[in-house]
Amino acid sequence: MHRLRRREQPIDATVASYRETVLTGFQEVEDNLAVLRILEEEAKVQDEAVEAARKSLAVALNQYKAGTVNYLTVIVVQAATLNNEITSLTSSSAVWPPLYSLSKRWGRLEHIHPKLKQ
Repeated sequence: MHRLRRREQPIDATVASYRETVLTGFQEVEDNLAVLRILEEEAKVQDEAVEAARKSLAVALNQYKAGTVNYLTVIVVQAATLNNEITSLTSSSAVWPPLYSLSKRWGRLEHIHPKLKQ
């Protein structure tokens, strides 16, 4: 009976290590999915801001052509539009690190269990 317990101890440690690895993997996946959801919401808001800035620029150009505003107004609106577009691109690029982390973690999980490959 004493020998059996000694044989089970390494197995118990291996199972505990395996369990911790799997749980850590799932936690990392969940964290990255949450980050992606937040970034998706931010991207929608930023896309709306870019669209509004472009409409504002079109209005400013029409006003300039009609002679109701000076060209400085157009330049200011162009700068605001450009800033919104840059911010949108920056927000879009923020998606890559969590996606990379997800693909990296998913690759590890594939090797743990074949059904996770699907």
